Amino acid sequence: MPTTEERRKAYLCVAYLAGCAVNGAVPAEEELGSIKELLEAGILYKAADRHMMTSLTAFALESAGIFDPAFEEAKARAIRKNVLLDHERGLVTAELEAAGIAYMPLKGALLQNDYPAYGMRQMADNDILIDASRAADVKGIMESLGFETDFFDISAHDTYKKPPVYYFAMHRALFS
Repeated sequence: MPTTEERRKAYLCVAYLAGCAVNGAVPAEEELGSIKELLEAGILYKAADRHMMTSLTAFALESAGIFDPAFEEAKARAIRKNVLLDHERGLVTAELEAAGIAYMPLKGALLQNDYPAYGMRQMADNDILIDASRAADVKGIMESLGFETDFFDISAHDTYKKPPVYYFAMHRALFS
């Protein structure tokens, strides 16, 4: 079990590597010893994973010539999941448009485009703002596309899921 100080160092390292990745900078030579030490101890991966930053960290490590199997696999999974979520979002939004339902993608769906490389921004779901008066119609569309309704009409967003990785939060409002 890592000490509090080791965890703190790992979180600071992840933040540093994230900054390198999004700014297109190679981690400084004088930081590599500490990075490798945290990597070998398995602490760096746990810190990055806890905050869904394994893919972003992998990009920074690669730029420094460091290739770790766990980070490489996480990066590949993140890219695959983003591709799947992007594709499925396209199918869902096409159905919303066909039904004349106003919508707007939110959060990760938009933010991922601001990262320097595809897959740096790991996504867990698709968040879409919908016309609240058409929530029942959206539910019908989602179910017709094979989604299972997870939660409906309980909070400011309805949620739908479908294997293998699809999770949609259809927001009726921006705030509860």
